[in-house]
Amino acid sequence: MALNVTVTDSRIEDPIIKETLLNNAGINNAIGTSGSLYTATFVSLDSSNENHIKFYDATSATASTAPEILFPIPASGTVDMTIVGGIAFTNGLCLRASREAGTSGTTEPAHSGITAYIVVS
Repeated sequence: MALNVTVTDSRIEDPIIKETLLNNAGINNAIGTSGSLYTATFVSLDSSNENHIKFYDATSATASTAPEILFPIPASGTVDMTIVGGIAFTNGLCLRASREAGTSGTTEPAHSGITAYIVVS
């Protein structure tokens, strides 16, 4: 996993979160505080399986935690999301990826997982 949180310019306060290996272990409290999700791009390097991205409004989350948002990403696919007005995460923002859509899914995406780019405010 290689989490990188970057503020791109002093005039822009919204951090860009880049995770080059989003997997079942996930990222806990990615922004370190509350915030709203405005855009996200996910690129699957798994050419054989559909995977599922799971978002949690929490400071930490595990496979047994029910996600707030869950959506599929196709094999070798890219998903781009723009959320007008944003989605608030009042406790923190956690996310992870697994092959199963269900809450308890723990099978890792194959081939280096998912690359994630997220903009929060």
